[in-house]
Amino acid sequence: MEPNLIENSLFANNSLPDEVKDFLQRITISKVNVSQVHNTWEIYFCCPELPSFSLLDNCRQSIAKLLPEVNKIILKPKINYSSLQAFLKDNWNNFLSFLYAKYPSAQGWMANSYWRLNEKENMLEIFLGSQLGVKYLTKHGCIKFMEELLAIFTEYKPMISLKFDENIEPVPLNKEETPDTTAEKSLSNNTSIANNDKEVVSKSNNEEIILGKKIKGEIKKIKDVIEEEPNLIICGKAFDIEIKQLKTGRAILVFNLTDLTDSITCKIIKEQNEIEEIAEKISSCPGLMVKGTAQIDRFSQELNLMVQDINSFEIKTRTDQAPEKRIELHLHTKMSSMDGVSSIKDLVKMAAGWGHQA
Repeated sequence: MEPNLIENSLFANNSLPDEVKDFLQRITISKVNVSQVHNTWEIYFCCPELPSFSLLDNCRQSIAKLLPEVNKIILKPKINYSSLQAFLKDNWNNFLSFLYAKYPSAQGWMANSYWRLNEKENMLEIFLGSQLGVKYLTKHGCIKFMEELLAIFTEYKPMISLKFDENIEPVPLNKEETPDTTAEKSLSNNTSIANNDKEVVSKSNNEEIILGKKIKGEIKKIKDVIEEEPNLIICGKAFDIEIKQLKTGRAILVFNLTDLTDSITCKIIKEQNEIEEIAEKISSCPGLMVKGTAQIDRFSQELNLMVQDINSFEIKTRTDQAPEKRIELHLHTKMSSMDGVSSIKDLVKMAAGWGHQA
């Protein structure tokens, strides 16, 4: 389809909003791809600066009203810049608005982020203040989406890498004040978590309320949870943390909790920003005290814990108090032939913590 016919048709229409009409008068349509199979139009055009997502979306909706017979209108702006560095410097925040429109949760993870361009390797590095954020955005396809955006907006096609920078101060996703954690800093009685045939004494001297309210009550070993039960309290370490988006727009946080006697799957359903904040906290917390209702999951047919409250929980690990340390000369790890599950990194860290010199 001839671009000039599209331009003349659009510019001559007086029903367009002034903002849209002004923008369309400053662009040059270079190509229009029409798909008769899907009944879509892809309109490619050049413009002096990158429009905001909201402006581009207003244009798309306005054009769609003028062409009601077309199922879908896709606008693809191209902005001429002498270098990718110059484009990013002038349009970084605006560029991110397109990412946030598709992935609203990215706005929290990308807060205080910054970029660095390695032109020799054609690599754009984006630094975030959250390791969980790096994993979450990578898993959900944000890197590929940003690479596709840059290919549409510019002549440049760098590879994008998300990295963690511990010096970036994360911005809380939930602006409400966190619960007061200064009161009731200790439990009246010590509790314990079983470690094989020995018990590891655990104390909660500095617990923080991560979700809900302060937990009080008797702690149960996970191995003893064998049927549905309300107001169940367990302690342990979280692993396999995962966030799943629901069709309702909310999200579900799924993680497993182990006290070394057994493990149980825990679930929380809340708004997306709340789920992300909770996931961030529990991923950096060495131990958790969790209260909720144990019930049979209708899909897995296994006991799950629907979580109501979460407190941080200090777990004291085993120590070697012997004045003369025993030196292990043989052990099995993940590198062994299917007969070890421990990682060398974890074993070395434990030996160092026990005061071993070798």
